[in-house]
Amino acid sequence: MPRYSPRKLCLTIALPILASSAALSFEVPSTFPSVTTFGERTVPTPHGISPAMKEIVEERKIPPHISVPNTPEAWLEYQTLFDAPGEEAGRQAAKSLGAS
Repeated sequence: MPRYSPRKLCLTIALPILASSAALSFEVPSTFPSVTTFGERTVPTPHGISPAMKEIVEERKIPPHISVPNTPEAWLEYQTLFDAPGEEAGRQAAKSLGAS
């Protein structure tokens, strides 16, 4: 069993408590009794993420709304669209390796 130093153990316990107390300090009163609403706040961009992910985080790009299919045929159509890039990459890899 690994031994943890008292400092590491204290940080492991204290950091989540401090983070949650900071989040609760931005609470906005709600018009509904069982709903808690939080105000907007700035969250820094994490270090070590890819440039593409950094662009998404910093520009707050929201993906387009995609409706949920209601029929099995519509689900199969979505699955075909989702699989197409992977299938094309597989074909290219097979071609470059000389496989058929």
